[in-house]
This record gives sequence, C-alpha cells and structure tokens, in this order.
Amino acid sequence: MGSTKEELQSSCKGIAEFLENIADGNVLICPECENEINKEDSIIEDDEDDVGSTKLCPECGAELRQKEMSDWLTDVLDFNFVINRQGELKDSEICVGFGGPNIWVKTDGRGVYGYWGADEAYAGLTGEVCSQINDAMEEIYECIK
Repeated sequence: MGSTKEELQSSCKGIAEFLENIADGNVLICPECENEINKEDSIIEDDEDDVGSTKLCPECGAELRQKEMSDWLTDVLDFNFVINRQGELKDSEICVGFGGPNIWVKTDGRGVYGYWGADEAYAGLTGEVCSQINDAMEEIYECIK
C-alpha cells in the first residue's frame, strides 16, 4: 500500500478518468439493476433490421442507456454553484469525498482536487467534461433559483 498522497492522487485520477468516460459516452447504465458498465463490457444484440444494435446488461439482460453527467450528479455528496452578479451560473464545485479524504470536482480549475491532512492532489479535466458538468448543474440551478 502506498502513502496517503499516492492514494489520494490515485483517487483523483480515477474520478477524472471516470468523468472523461462519461463525457465520451463510454459509460452505460442499466435501468433495471443500476449497474454501471463500460461500453466495451456490454453484450451487443444485433437489430433485426440491421439498422443498429442494442447494448444489453451482462448481469440482467436489460437494455442499457448512456450515463449522463446529470446521472452522476445524483450520487455526489454536495455541490456549490458559483454565480456571477447577474445571477448566472459560472462554475461548479462538486464534493465527491468528505472526511478523509476530501475530494472536490471544480470546473473553474478544470480538475479534481483532493485533500487529506497535509497532502494535496490534482487530476486535470478537459473543457468538454467541465462544460457537461456545468450544463447539468445549470439545469439544477434553474429549478431551484
């Protein structure tokens, strides 16, 4: 087992990679058993009309759908809206770990930030990931403002 700094860095990197996979459409979710499945791990059932194919859950056989950032936000611990003077959402801060380590996804800093005692870690996010997160947060913000 590595140091807490190495573990923290690994956690931040894993969260960043997961968010990149969601943004790229590589994470599927099963509406029946709620499993999250990497696109490559799904079972493909060919469409009879050869128009396309359906991806099925390897656990229960239900049809999978793409996981969206709004799905991911339902599982976070907390979030903050960064609002400008005009009342518009500018950026988002999402808490995904608390109490050791504390881990935040921050769209203004384009990254996943981890804090554990005196240790800090960072894993970068692309602008596309941050844009998708802010779009999903904008929907929440519009509903509660």
